[in-house]
Order: sequence, then C-alpha cells, then structure tokens
Amino acid sequence: MPSVYFDVDKSAVKKVYHDRLNTVARVMKSNPSLNIKVVGNTDADAGEQYNEKLGLRRAEACRDHLVKIYGIDAARLTVETKGEVEQMATKNKPMNRRVDFLPNK
Repeated sequence: MPSVYFDVDKSAVKKVYHDRLNTVARVMKSNPSLNIKVVGNTDADAGEQYNEKLGLRRAEACRDHLVKIYGIDAARLTVETKGEVEQMATKNKPMNRRVDFLPNK
C-alpha cells in the first residue's frame, strides 16, 4: 500500500496524498475482513518523545481521513507510532516523515 508523506513538524494530510488514501480505502472496501495498522514515522531531528507523539498524530490524521471521507469503520484501523525508530534514509529525511499502512494480523 502507498505511504503518505508529511512536511517537517506537521501532521496534516496534504491534498496531494488524498489519492493514496483513496487507494487504501478502495482496498479496504474490496476486502471487508482486512484490518490495517496505520503506522506513523518521523525523521530524527527532534527529541525521541516528541517524535513518538508526532508519529502518532500523523497516523491518527490518516485514520481520521479514512473514517470521515470514505466511511471506513474505525475499528478496522489500528494506529501506532514508530517515531524516529524506523528510518528509511539518512540523507533523504522526507522519506522518514511518513505513514505506512500494513495488514493487521
């Protein structure tokens, strides 16, 4: 599933990523038994505790969008934060400011 990326220190979903959330919603509607883990990530520029909270806010923003815009049942979406723990890149920091969507087992 596609990831959603964020600006520095922001948790608002940018309009440019609405199509990616639409893709997630379509997959979920096509698979009614599928539950998704919405995982927020950050770069490592701030403190660890701050980044954990920011990652959670990002995941919650994506979950809320899926619930409000597409009518996805919130019980099918689990939010969590990895904060700065799962860095994908060291030089390309925007890659780390993201929300990933994973099947929830």
